[in-house]
Amino acid sequence: MVPADIERISRTLDYSNVATFALENLAASPGATVMNAEGRVFQIPTLVPQRKADGSYKFLDAQNRCLIHAVSPFG
Repeated sequence: MVPADIERISRTLDYSNVATFALENLAASPGATVMNAEGRVFQIPTLVPQRKADGSYKFLDAQNRCLIHAVSPFG
């Protein structure tokens, strides 16, 4: 996610404070493993949606529909 994604999703879920939304709903991920032109391999850290205790996606409603699909980064 990029900052604009986070702002857009937080507004959709009626958060008035983006930082509060991020702390309550996002998690740090080691991110993608990439290699640069010199062959150096490294991670690009990212923010991802937290998971529920059962491992399921946090933003699903009772019918398993994505609550943020219309504004999701890949939606």
